[in-house]
Amino acid sequence: MNFLSSLFATAMSTESAAETTTTSTATRTIGMANWPVIKQLAVLFGFIMQGIFLFLAKMNIYSVAVYIVLFTVITRLLLFPLQIMQQKTMKLQNYIQPELTALQKKYAGRRDQASMLAMQEEQRAINEKYGISTLSGCLTSLIQLPILFALYPVIYNLSGYVPQIAEIEASNPELFSRMYQFVGLSLLDNPTFRKPLSVLIPVLAGVFQFLSTKLMMARNDNGNKAKKGDDIASSMNSMMYTMPLVSVVFCFSFPMFIGFYWVIQSVVMVIQQVIINQFMKNVTVEELIQKNLEKQNKKRAKQGLPPLNDKAKMNTRTINSSATVANNYSGKSSSGMSAEERDRKVKESTEYYGRQAAAGSITAKANMVRAYDEKKNKKK
Repeated sequence: MNFLSSLFATAMSTESAAETTTTSTATRTIGMANWPVIKQLAVLFGFIMQGIFLFLAKMNIYSVAVYIVLFTVITRLLLFPLQIMQQKTMKLQNYIQPELTALQKKYAGRRDQASMLAMQEEQRAINEKYGISTLSGCLTSLIQLPILFALYPVIYNLSGYVPQIAEIEASNPELFSRMYQFVGLSLLDNPTFRKPLSVLIPVLAGVFQFLSTKLMMARNDNGNKAKKGDDIASSMNSMMYTMPLVSVVFCFSFPMFIGFYWVIQSVVMVIQQVIINQFMKNVTVEELIQKNLEKQNKKRAKQGLPPLNDKAKMNTRTINSSATVANNYSGKSSSGMSAEERDRKVKESTEYYGRQAAAGSITAKANMVRAYDEKKNKKK
């Protein structure tokens, strides 16, 4: 989620030149607020913010800072299930990463078509073995992306989404100004070093974002620190240090109420991450794999396909033996295997995939390449 937040920061910064701004918050506009899906989500979040305003107005509380705190807590609670799903996916991805790394090393430097197809097939088999969908890694992030983009227009243009605030702005400027006061600062102003207290907002935004990312990647599935050589660990390490800096720059570039929202969001995310980390300690990889397989097998049963658990076991056996086929294409031989045994295993693999391959699938294409090369070799 931190990456998505920073992605929004970049997008919002590029749009800042095109946005229209006056002393009235009602005239501030963000182009992305009119994008499809985001526009509808922003309206929904606008209703939530309006509900918060009306609820607090009954208690004679008029404070944008309080609105932002409650709005952030509510929206983060709505996103909490997606955050748990994302952590479960990361847990499984960390678990299978050694197998994927070994697979990449196995085919390192081999760029012929047969080797590439064999590598893709083995990677698919690894995913199937654990019931992981190809899109599972990015699906939760893709779902969260429009939601995140829809949150900021509501915060940035409160008067546009809460008509009552627009009425106060027009009829009672003094009350409107007090609404944006917080610890002696006007949240309508940008942070400035002339007011040291205002600088705390960008600094805290960076600190808490760093903490939330640190907590997210604190431990891998085995309870050990992530290996330095892992691609995922490397990208997370990079993100842990660069994204907080992006947050600091972002918060200096816009009025303090945006930075205040960024701080509160990061604080809530830290609390959520602590809770999730405790929860994930009691979730085993075996449970996740079993649930994934059950889910996938229900879908496959409706399609008349065999269960993934049996098929995946068969795949891992036959694919490992069929690696000799890819070795033959690249001019390499299998160590410690006689030609007779190798041919037998290749035949078993070919017959299995010939039965299982669907038209147009990677396996079917690999079979076509193999058959062509076998026919060409026989002619020689």
